[in-house]
Amino acid sequence: MQNHPYKVWWYIIPILLLLSALGPRRSIDIQWHDTYFIITSLSFGILFSIMAGVFGIMYWAFRNRKLSKWMTLFHVIINIMSFIGIMLLSLFYFELMGRNRNNINIIQNTTLIFLALIVCSQFVFILNLMLSLRKKS
Repeated sequence: MQNHPYKVWWYIIPILLLLSALGPRRSIDIQWHDTYFIITSLSFGILFSIMAGVFGIMYWAFRNRKLSKWMTLFHVIINIMSFIGIMLLSLFYFELMGRNRNNINIIQNTTLIFLALIVCSQFVFILNLMLSLRKKS
C-alpha cells in the first residue's frame, strides 16, 4: 500500500458498491438542528465509491511524487474505516435502534463522528499533496 495507495482505493470501490447494492434497502436519518437528512445505503455506497475513485485518481496522479507515509496511511485507513462504518450503520440501522428510542442519538452521533473523521482526513490528504509538491522527486 505504501507504494500504490491508488490501488487500495480502486479495490475498495467494488466492495462498497456490493455492500450497498446487495444489502437491505435501508436508510439512515440524520437530524442536524431543524433539518433531517434521510440517506439510503445505496446512496452512501455510490457516494463513497465516487470519492474512492477520486482519491485513487489523485494518488495515481501523484504516484511519482514522494508522499508522506504516515499521512497516506492515516488518510487511507481513516477513510476506509469510516466509509465501511457508515455503510454498516445504514445497513443495520433498524436492528441497532431496536425498541429503545435513545439508541437513535447514539447512531446519529456515531455517524456524525465518522463524517467528521472523513472531513479531517481530507485536510491531511491535501496537506500531504501540497508537501509533496514542495519536495523534489
